[in-house]
Amino acid sequence: AEYMGISFRFIMVFSRKQLACIGALWLLLCLLAPPTLADEDSQEEEHTGTNSRKMHSDDDDDEDEGILAEWEEHMQDFVPTDLLSFELASRTDELLFEEILTIPSKVRGAYFVSSGEEQDVDVTITDPYGKTIFHKSGAKEGIFYFTATTAGRYTFRFSNDRWLTNKQLTFAVSVGNQTTELLGSGHLNPVEESLNHIDRALREIQNEQTYMWSREKAHMHTVESVDRRVVVFSVIEAVAMVCITVWQVYYIKRLLDDRRIV
Repeated sequence: AEYMGISFRFIMVFSRKQLACIGALWLLLCLLAPPTLADEDSQEEEHTGTNSRKMHSDDDDDEDEGILAEWEEHMQDFVPTDLLSFELASRTDELLFEEILTIPSKVRGAYFVSSGEEQDVDVTITDPYGKTIFHKSGAKEGIFYFTATTAGRYTFRFSNDRWLTNKQLTFAVSVGNQTTELLGSGHLNPVEESLNHIDRALREIQNEQTYMWSREKAHMHTVESVDRRVVVFSVIEAVAMVCITVWQVYYIKRLLDDRRIV
């Protein structure tokens, strides 16, 4: 009986050591094994996602180039009479009104979203009779220009259809003909012409600086958001790797460590 007990304990120890060796070989094979079909599918999905992001970036570049070309053509001497920035809450519409009494009047303007996770808004402009003059949806920035032929109240509607996403929007508009278009050179002496030119240049510089500051703020917000997500993901990945490593070491050590007295 004593011999059978010793043999049984020897078989048990030998089996546990065999199990530990098999586990170690399995881990080694998992590390050295070629990528499976699931891994290839994952890589293909990642490649597809990269291509999609690249195509989206190309579309944004084309849109920016189109806006710049349109600005050069129609907004070269644009000086806004009103410039304001406001927060557009999620699932809300913001209405702005402009009374135009002198017709015909040239109306030009621009808007852009300076902050927010999803930088896209819907913009609609209607005349006093409710007829749509301008509409653009799903864009983070845009320009508009038209000639008002009806006196009355014009409505500018900004819509944010996103859930739980507030957006900071900047809006600039110019109504009516410019002073330089109404006054001829014979009505101004050289000093007044110089002052008018300086005032116009300063206003253009101020508007350009405001626009550049808002764009820089939006870009910094995007970079900070991406940086926070990368840091959080890296910390979670590191903690997960440490936990898995500790568990594997503990499990294999427990399989190999037999301290029972024979």
